Amino acid sequence: MASRILTAVTAILLMATLSACGGTDPEPTADDEHAHHGSDGSTVETGEFEVAVGGAVSLSGDYDAIAYEVTYTVTAVRQVDADDEGAEPAEHDIFVVAEVQVHGFRGDHDLGAANPDYTFSILDADGTEYPQSTQVISPALSGTVTPDQTLTGNIVFDVPEAVLESGKVRLIALGANGSDLTIDWRY
Repeated sequence: MASRILTAVTAILLMATLSACGGTDPEPTADDEHAHHGSDGSTVETGEFEVAVGGAVSLSGDYDAIAYEVTYTVTAVRQVDADDEGAEPAEHDIFVVAEVQVHGFRGDHDLGAANPDYTFSILDADGTEYPQSTQVISPALSGTVTPDQTLTGNIVFDVPEAVLESGKVRLIALGANGSDLTIDWRY
């Protein structure tokens, strides 16, 4: 009988201690173990960082007063001969397409032109930066990603051929993770 009372008292004390120490579950994040980290383990808080193509990056913030949490992944970089309208790149240039996957964990997050705080560019091996083209190669990265939804789309660049050999796809994410971030996916 005494051992049952002791067990009950111990359980009550343990629960009281956990409650006093904030023993409630934390709010879920995109990936509790790796939230706000690059795929290589680097902390993604401020500034500039680099991951390989295929590396997912968790981003969160507020856009139009809506809190969001998403992951961005550049999954492939390839050459394409013409856009959806059949237009070819400028002379001595090629179309390079970056396939981007975005997964939503919390809140709604606008993609593409609907979100001017997130802009893409591409850099060649020498660091020369080229802006995203207005050409469309379907599916374009656009729309709104919602929790538990993944959208995949293309970002197009009209660039010199050397860019395809090696370089980086860059995302400037204003206001992400409480800062302005520059994320480079190297290929």
